[in-house]
Amino acid sequence: MKNGHNRSLVPGDGRQNKPVLLLISVFLYLATISPVLSAEPISIATVFSSAEYHLHSVTLQGIIKQIRPVAPHFGRLCRVQGSYTFTLEDSTGSIDVEVPGTCWPFSSATAVTEGEPIMLDALIHRFTRDGDGQRIVRAEAQKIW
Repeated sequence: MKNGHNRSLVPGDGRQNKPVLLLISVFLYLATISPVLSAEPISIATVFSSAEYHLHSVTLQGIIKQIRPVAPHFGRLCRVQGSYTFTLEDSTGSIDVEVPGTCWPFSSATAVTEGEPIMLDALIHRFTRDGDGQRIVRAEAQKIW
């Protein structure tokens, strides 16, 4: 303290930056262990029973069935490769899951195996098909583990 005034923060003075760096480090660490911190899984029947899940992220778990590759297609900025869909089944029902591909031909999407038990975070999409009015509910995978 000089003349009764606090010293101003000087860029590069490590003492003032340590708390911020510590918080960033903790946040990044917690983000890498997301399966441990993810929400409790909900049943597939619950997702179908309530419109409140539309455009919300949920955690689901179940068994993978009917893996279907999606042909390469043009996205907004590139040719998307590696997309696939599968059906996720639990004891209450099943839901179609879409796994988006990437623009990079050598990057690999999360590989899954038929009959494998998994958990996933997914964005839920609910819509009604034109013509017959059938209600469609799909999940867009955000993270699979």
